[in-house]
Amino acid sequence: MGHDAQVQDPLDEGTPGPTAAFEGGVPVGSLLGSTHKHARFVVFTITDKEFPEARTVLERFGKLEEVGETGVYAPEPFTHSSYLPFALAQSNNLTNHGAGVSLQRIIRQFRPQHVIVVGTAGGVQRPTAPTRPFTFQGPERGDVVVSSYVHYADYGKSTPEGFLMRYIASEQPAYHLLEHASNVKKADTWRAHLGPSWANARDAPKVHIEDVLAGDTIQDDPLGEQQQLLMRHFDKVAAIEMESAGVARTLHTLRSSVHYGPTFVTIRGISDIVYGRHVAAPLNRRDIRRLTRGRKDKTTERALWSPRAAAAATAFAVAVMERVLTQAQPTQAGHPAIPAYTFDTVDYYSNGTVPR
Repeated sequence: MGHDAQVQDPLDEGTPGPTAAFEGGVPVGSLLGSTHKHARFVVFTITDKEFPEARTVLERFGKLEEVGETGVYAPEPFTHSSYLPFALAQSNNLTNHGAGVSLQRIIRQFRPQHVIVVGTAGGVQRPTAPTRPFTFQGPERGDVVVSSYVHYADYGKSTPEGFLMRYIASEQPAYHLLEHASNVKKADTWRAHLGPSWANARDAPKVHIEDVLAGDTIQDDPLGEQQQLLMRHFDKVAAIEMESAGVARTLHTLRSSVHYGPTFVTIRGISDIVYGRHVAAPLNRRDIRRLTRGRKDKTTERALWSPRAAAAATAFAVAVMERVLTQAQPTQAGHPAIPAYTFDTVDYYSNGTVPR
């Protein structure tokens, strides 16, 4: 991991004048967080299974080291610099609310430009037609889903006529990050970053850029009333998870200053399958028995596939970051230029090479 330009450290620019406004210990308009560091990207994982897989993939480009005592990790050569190409973090809590609160702390510390939610999700498979026997289609275990849109599942109104969905204003995945993701998908070289979890894998993971549904309930019952309702209403979602809506809401609340507006995208690997109904035909027990015959229970399924799913999501995120990081940013009011970075596989343990 190296950078292509020498940049003056903003901490060496002198002390701001007495009229300078401060926010979180740094001048307003500065890209530095309370740690006096700025991360171009925060790779934001959720669970204890996701974080080590993400770290393994990212450490193929050099050792990661904790930044101070923040619990956030960055490439070792940059941890004492003001600018970090990326930082790897883990939420302190599950669910949308928990992830949103955890992200607030990380944003205060590092003022990232971009957040990538990386981890696992349930992949939604649906009947291709309303007539039986159903043929199901959707992401497979190990595939990657990139969020084209993030829906929130658990806000609505119960009426005598049925349940009505309601909506909360939130940030949505950034167009420019989705554009990079689309180009990474087309280039089809990102699998080189997969790492050891995919050794001896029979099938290569595919990429789907589609809607994601984030709720606060684990959906494990395809015949359950709530799951059938969600599958009918959100008929285009390709993955279900529990944190991205909280991230989106947190980022939306930051749209209060011209000085700062971070963007995000969610990249999830599929660890298990969620069977959804066709809009015109609900599922029944016979359908589920046929689908799950000979397969392991959901908890075992997730345990088997979570490492590969998290590694696949991180590998795709690396390829997206690589495209963005190679573009330096010029000097702007409040902060100096931000350098371009390149991803180079460096074995710190065999040759001691440290990127300049």
